[in-house]
Amino acid sequence: MGRALAAKLAGGGMSSREFAPSPCCAIDLPTDWTAFLATLSKPTRRATLRPFKVLDEQLPGWRASSATAADVTSHVDAALDVNGLRWGMTAARRAKYRRLFLAAFARGCARIDVIWDGTRPIAAGVSFLDLERGTCGLYLVGYDPEYARFSPGKAVLATLVREAIALGCRTFDFMGGGESYKQSYATRESANAHYALRRRGARAALLAAVQPGYAAMRYALVRLTTPRRAA
Repeated sequence: MGRALAAKLAGGGMSSREFAPSPCCAIDLPTDWTAFLATLSKPTRRATLRPFKVLDEQLPGWRASSATAADVTSHVDAALDVNGLRWGMTAARRAKYRRLFLAAFARGCARIDVIWDGTRPIAAGVSFLDLERGTCGLYLVGYDPEYARFSPGKAVLATLVREAIALGCRTFDFMGGGESYKQSYATRESANAHYALRRRGARAALLAAVQPGYAAMRYALVRLTTPRRAA
């Protein structure tokens, strides 16, 4: 369907470029957490449970929380903070995501979970819910690199999956990307097709030529200018 649409638009005076499909991983969820753990390989099950033990033993001030109507703003900000520490984030992008997450939460279709060291967020995840269809889609997850030895990202992922099961979801969708940790959980994979459509002409050709280099430069600058969070 996507290929046919791209071809039709290209025939209408636009240039079309097809990119390699990207893998998408998903978990078919059982009805309870114990049954879910039983579906995992031993290494993945150990990687799922061990972070909680390590946190209990080595980080006594840690806690986990899910956003409520009273504190959703602080949870959204925490999720954006830890994600920005690893990947960088422009002010415009942060503002866009902030609006998106707050609006989705207000409509009951988003969950924001944060793991804290006292008042400092060290990992967070944002997922979108479609309870009518029984799906939970992981949209954003991140952790503070200074806490990597505790694997807090794995802990927040486990929390999101456990909550999805408790809410009656039957699918936990990673939504995009074929990273190894996603594949270790996935019970099925699919692929998304990607197309780029551009107007024909000299200006469009020039933009197409410079855009990849501009994007790489902008990403590098964001990483360099994003302040580190103080310990």
